[in-house]
Amino acid sequence: MQLGNTGYFYKKYFLRLDFFTCVCYNQVMKKIDNQTQKSIFPFKLSKVIFALCLLCMAICVAGIVITVIRIVNNGGIKGVLDVLKYPLLIVVEIFFIVFAISVIIRSRYIVTDTSLITQFGIVKSTYSLKDITTLTLDTKANKLFVYQGEVFFVLSVRKEWQTQLIQAILQSKPDLSVNFTLEDGEPPKQEEPDEKN
Repeated sequence: MQLGNTGYFYKKYFLRLDFFTCVCYNQVMKKIDNQTQKSIFPFKLSKVIFALCLLCMAICVAGIVITVIRIVNNGGIKGVLDVLKYPLLIVVEIFFIVFAISVIIRSRYIVTDTSLITQFGIVKSTYSLKDITTLTLDTKANKLFVYQGEVFFVLSVRKEWQTQLIQAILQSKPDLSVNFTLEDGEPPKQEEPDEKN
């Protein structure tokens, strides 16, 4: 009788453990599949944008220090006006610091099975691949023109991963039309032959 109960206990909880193991395995595999179906291309900020982000952070830090000094000199926050003015000013300055840091750290392009995502810090835009009709790569300016019918937007692409970015988009949408402009510029114009009278 005890052996039977032990066997029942073992069988019952083994099946339960096996069920939960399968569920966990499926969840892990879904995450792996999502990761493999996503191509990430880091965006290199220009020196001007990088300098502007640093300047923004410096100004905001200076603003926070000045605001705290004013609060201390005034003997703390007094009245409704101070409550609205000082804490709100500090929150806004912290927001701009976080935004500038996120732009430096998290600027990238992401290609998934269904969409092209541009992310600049906390600002994220998603474009459906089914709406994209044409890609035109300007190899001289390192710009990728992405057309959605007559509307288009421009991506700055690094030479190191121009081909990989286009291939990642084509992998999700193989029938897409792709055009290239040459670095050498426009071909020379053909001269019309002189007409002899």
